[in-house]
Amino acid sequence: MAAPNIVNVSSIYGSTVGKNINNTADSDVTVLEGRTDKVLKVNIIRASNVHPTENDSLTINFVDSASNSFSLVQDMEIAIRQALPALEGSIYLSESDKITMRRLNNGNLASDSATIHGIISFEELDDA
Repeated sequence: MAAPNIVNVSSIYGSTVGKNINNTADSDVTVLEGRTDKVLKVNIIRASNVHPTENDSLTINFVDSASNSFSLVQDMEIAIRQALPALEGSIYLSESDKITMRRLNNGNLASDSATIHGIISFEELDDA
């Protein structure tokens, strides 16, 4: 399906999603995925390390509808109890585009340890 013409938008819905990024280093967690006949305007991507004693690292990718992956952030280290912004400006997601996050998992943590929280704030644009 085609993305809507954002000049003639009839509705804009703001939303925020959050995910625990508790995967192993070789698997991506889809945090946000484009929707049929909609455009998602991503405004904020933020990552927080909530572990009390261990630093951790994160990779964030934009994956297009052809499954090409482009790094927004590569192995960004997040200190204990710190949060970092991972997006300057905004980007748009069309149908089948997505934002994925992957922990580096430094080996000091269990693979299912929920040490990083990913937050994305976005607007859903529709011309219907």
